[in-house]
Amino acid sequence: MKHLLKPTLFLAGTLLSAASYLNAQAVSTDPVGYVTISVNGSIDGVATAFTTLSAPLENSVLVAGSVTMTPNSAVLTDTNASNGVNAYATADSAGNGAYYLQITSGANEGLILDIDSNSADSFTTGADLTGLVASGDTYVVKQHTTLSNVFGAANDIGLKSGGSSSASDLVYVMSSDGAASYAIYY
Repeated sequence: MKHLLKPTLFLAGTLLSAASYLNAQAVSTDPVGYVTISVNGSIDGVATAFTTLSAPLENSVLVAGSVTMTPNSAVLTDTNASNGVNAYATADSAGNGAYYLQITSGANEGLILDIDSNSADSFTTGADLTGLVASGDTYVVKQHTTLSNVFGAANDIGLKSGGSSSASDLVYVMSSDGAASYAIYY
């Protein structure tokens, strides 16, 4: 019995070591496909139904880089970048930036700022970056998720449209300022 126990313990220890090594490997891929989200509908077609949800996925990374000069204004500089001038400066009909800069390392990892304009090697945001971002911090640029991304550019899911809010399906979009106010679209 003792002879069988030692090889078994050795094999078990080897398998646990191999499993922990395999679990430590980082794997990253771009997601493909779709996500199905259930939305409450009116039982009788008359009563109001409400579903709170958020867009579960972000858009792909368009640009990734590293800050090469510590900012002393709203401008983040990456001298290794070669972007098209104002390629990420478009705004929606309400004047909100269509693209954002997300800090992915450093003291303020996770910070997200709308892009107001960009040159070949810099991004201007709506906020002063002094003390928030430092040389060597990494960043990515992504496009904001829009109602068109979620519901389809041609209303692929079939929301009811009408001339007034009372004759239409309503989509409430929470403000990003933390005030918990909503913009209503129909």
